Amino acid sequence: MHVLGIDYGEKMVGVAISDGTYAQDLDSFATNEAIDRIVLQCQQYLIEQIVIGEGTGRLSQTIDSFGKKLAGLTKLPIIYWDETLTTARAQAVLLTNRSTRKRRRTKEHQVAAALILQSYLDSL
Repeated sequence: MHVLGIDYGEKMVGVAISDGTYAQDLDSFATNEAIDRIVLQCQQYLIEQIVIGEGTGRLSQTIDSFGKKLAGLTKLPIIYWDETLTTARAQAVLLTNRSTRKRRRTKEHQVAAALILQSYLDSL
């Protein structure tokens, strides 16, 4: 099963993909481009399910609306998954890899999306 993982941020959205076993970071882009880009990726990669990281913070309602809009456009099941500390873990991974500051900022959300998706897959 092909699954897409999403880490939603105010400025950037990161996505990861899985064939059902292991998550791999895929892409990140501006939040205002997210819906269109994700719909295209769902078609391109034959996605069957979407996992969206969700916390209890101020973005939770925005993330819920984002998920509902994606569900309507893609007709795919949406799973909301706890994203607690994934951004901090993603930053730690990128620091370990000795990435430049610019690269860390670019990849942070897609690595967080992979961590969210892998956590979901591990629970199955």
